[in-house]
Amino acid sequence: MQFSDLPPELLIMIVDHYMLDPQTFATARQRLRHTLLLGIIDRGLRYFVLLEPRCRFLWSTIHLQWPPGVVDLYLRRSQGRPLSVSLNVGSSHALNSKIDRWSSFLFENMSMIASLDICIRNKQCSVGLAQSLDTPAPLLQSFTLSLGHNVELVKGFFSGFAPKLVSAHINTRQMFNLSCFPTIRVLKMQVDPYAHTPLLPTLAALSQLEELTLIGIRDPSRIDASEYLYIERYPFPQAFPPMQIWLPACRSLTLKNLETPFVHGFLSTIHLSHIQVLAIHETVVRGGYRDSFGWFPPTIAQPFPYIPLNPISPNFIRLILNPDSIYIQTDGTPSYTFSIDLRSLHSLSGDGVEDLQTQIADILLMLTGQLSVRPHELIIVNNAGRGRPERPMSALDEVHFEQLWHHVLPFYGTVETLRLGGNVTAVVEAVCNSQTPLLLPFLSEIEITEKPAICALDGTRLIELLELHRPGPSSSFA
Repeated sequence: MQFSDLPPELLIMIVDHYMLDPQTFATARQRLRHTLLLGIIDRGLRYFVLLEPRCRFLWSTIHLQWPPGVVDLYLRRSQGRPLSVSLNVGSSHALNSKIDRWSSFLFENMSMIASLDICIRNKQCSVGLAQSLDTPAPLLQSFTLSLGHNVELVKGFFSGFAPKLVSAHINTRQMFNLSCFPTIRVLKMQVDPYAHTPLLPTLAALSQLEELTLIGIRDPSRIDASEYLYIERYPFPQAFPPMQIWLPACRSLTLKNLETPFVHGFLSTIHLSHIQVLAIHETVVRGGYRDSFGWFPPTIAQPFPYIPLNPISPNFIRLILNPDSIYIQTDGTPSYTFSIDLRSLHSLSGDGVEDLQTQIADILLMLTGQLSVRPHELIIVNNAGRGRPERPMSALDEVHFEQLWHHVLPFYGTVETLRLGGNVTAVVEAVCNSQTPLLLPFLSEIEITEKPAICALDGTRLIELLELHRPGPSSSFA
């Protein structure tokens, strides 16, 4: 049976299935080969994909790097359907004629573009290409822009007119004021903590914003802040003005690769009354004046700005202690993910280590206190501690973990399942040595993973731990 003998409904199902997996046509070349193949398999199928209105989506995705004849062919075949346009200006020097052709396409067809993905590397931008991005875009819904660090010709987008724009990903060192696009609901952008002036005006105008992701970038000419040991040398980031920004529709906030002073200032300025997903990945820096040990405590060890109205009952809290970082994750609503980069604290000793231990405890107690987290399952993976000669000592290696857990675990009284990995000795000893009869009164299941890591644990202590929590305890080794 030939394709021409099949009913249209079956043919469209075949086409949809053929285009189902985006990984098969992830690149511009793969997309071209994948779609053109539909026109040479069978004459009946060729007529169908060219004439059937439901197949116009095949031709409305255009990569401007394609040969000009192919770009024109796909544009004609799209027959007025809103376009999805991509341009990746490679690292090799592009001919001026190519850049001019791409600029002309954007000038002439911006009014038909619904999705635009532009990547321009250093030395690959022209005045015309930059100006083409400032063409009004009445149908645009999704915009992704990546610019090389030295590309400075782009000054603005779409003449401020993109009334349907809902998603914007801006990967540039230069920050743009997007306040003229109040319809944005998803915003992902890079931010320089030392030059973030346009950030707050943009956010103040985005009352419909639902998802916000900020990724820190650094000027390569500036020394890493973690290298500063004294306040006189620490380059404080640009301060936030004394104002408050409300984002009533925002459900998700992610901060990545940002240092504690910026994170603290930002969270103190932004109000999110309906947050459901919060992820903060911050870097602790030295040289602060806020304590006598010369470093800024992590933001989540300080009074927290987003306190839920009702207690959270997540299924689990996961805590991973690595030599140079702490990772905390909890599900539930809201869900929280915190990671803290501690590499700048390598030289801490004495009172500094004690203060770090106090801050870690404050973080864990903040979850059960301010954020009202009541987990049923606690997962602790401790990869820090002494006895690892293959790497330098870190600040976390100096922490007295048995004291830490003895102080923290009573506040996790709702835990029913305890899963341990890495160096489990400190947790077990804290529970067994507790003066409180049952440190975790509802504990009914204990699981210890990573068998080699328990070799330093006295087996009798594990048996004692199990006996403490009868009736009904169980332990498993995976």
